[in-house]
Amino acid sequence: MSPAMRSCCWEKNIRNMSESYLEQTAATVQAKRGRNIERYKESYARETQLYEYINTYIYRLNNLLFHENSTSYQTLLSSMSVLERGSIVIMVAVFAICILIVMLFVHDMIRPLTVLSSTAHEVASGNLDVPQLPVIYEDEVGVVTRGFNQILTSIREYIDRLRESMEAEAQMKERELLTETHLKEAQLKYLQAQINPHFLFNSLNAGAQLAAMEDAEQTSVFLERMADFFRYNVRKMSGDATLLEEIESVDNYIYILNVRFAGDITYEKKIDADIEGIRVPSMVLQPVVENAVQHGIHDCMENGRITLTVRLSSFQDSSHPEEKMLEITVCDNGVGMTQEKITEVLEGRTVTNDEETHSTGVAMSNVIHRLELYYNRKNLLRIESGGPGCGTQVIISLPVQS
Repeated sequence: MSPAMRSCCWEKNIRNMSESYLEQTAATVQAKRGRNIERYKESYARETQLYEYINTYIYRLNNLLFHENSTSYQTLLSSMSVLERGSIVIMVAVFAICILIVMLFVHDMIRPLTVLSSTAHEVASGNLDVPQLPVIYEDEVGVVTRGFNQILTSIREYIDRLRESMEAEAQMKERELLTETHLKEAQLKYLQAQINPHFLFNSLNAGAQLAAMEDAEQTSVFLERMADFFRYNVRKMSGDATLLEEIESVDNYIYILNVRFAGDITYEKKIDADIEGIRVPSMVLQPVVENAVQHGIHDCMENGRITLTVRLSSFQDSSHPEEKMLEITVCDNGVGMTQEKITEVLEGRTVTNDEETHSTGVAMSNVIHRLELYYNRKNLLRIESGGPGCGTQVIISLPVQS
C-alpha cells in the first residue's frame, strides 16, 4: 500500500474512532449522572482505550506525513537546486550575450576613431599619401573625420605650393649666383684692365734717353726688362700667376725705376724656399711696391729702401682648423701713414691725384677688391705704420690653395 493510501486509511480510522470516542464519552457522562458506578467504570475504560488508540494512530499518521513531507521537501530542494543552476546558466549566458552586444556596439562606435588615430599617426610620421577617410555617420566622429580630411588636403596643397615655390626660388637663386659670378668676372677683368698707359710712355722715354747717353748693351737690358714687365702685365691681365712670376715682375719694376731715378732705390728680398707652384692673383705685388715708392719714399729717393718678405706659416682657428698661410710683407722706410690715412686706403676712400698718372694706375683699392674676389674672404690685406716719418709696411695674408 502506498503512503498516500495508508495515510487516507488512517485518517478514516481516526475519524471513526473519534466519533466512537465521542459517543463513549457521552455514555460515560450519562452513567456518571445516573450514578451507575459499574457502567461508569466500564464506559470510562473503553473511553480511555479509544483515546490511546486515537493517539497511537495520530502519532503514526504524523510520522507518516512527516516522512512524506520530508521526501517532498528533498524533491523540492533538488528541483530548486536544478532551477538555481539553470538560472545561473541562463544569467551567465544573458550576461555574455549582453557583453558581446556591448563590445560589438562599442567597436562599431570607436572603429572610425581608431582608423582616424592610425591615419593621423601615419601623417605625423610624414606619410601624406594616405587615402581620404570615409564619413560613415553624421555625428561628432563624422565631423572630426571630415575636418581631418580637409586638413590633410590643405597640407598636401600647401606642400605642393611650397615645393613649387622652393623650386622657383632655387632657380632664381641659381640665376642670381650665375649673374653674381658673371658680375665678379666682369669686375675682376675691369679692375685688372685699369693700367695707366702714362707709365709705359714715361718708361719708354727713359729708355730713349738712356740709349742716347749710354752704350747699347745697357739699353738692351733695360728694354728687355721693360718688355718682360709689360708682357707679364698684358698676359696676366685676365688670370692668376705663380708667386715667382709676381716677384719677378716686382724685380723688373724696381729695375725700371732705378734706371729712371739713377739707382737711388735700395731693394731687398727675403723669400722662403718652398713657394714654387703657389698661385696668386696677378698684378698684386707690383702695385703694393709701387704704392710704397710713390707715397712712401718718393720724396727721399736717395735714402729709400724697399723690403719684400715672403714666408709660409701655419694658421689655426675655429673656422679653419689647420691652414697654411702665405704672408707677404712690403716694407718701406718712407714718410709713414696716420691711422686715419690707413683707414681711408683700406676702405677705398683715397682720392686720385695727378701724381698717380705717372704710375701703372693699379691702386691699393684695386688690389684689395681683387684679393677679396679671388679668395672670397675679407681682411686679407692690412697696413701698419708707426706714424709720420716711421715708414709703412703692407702685410698680405693669403691662404695657400692646393
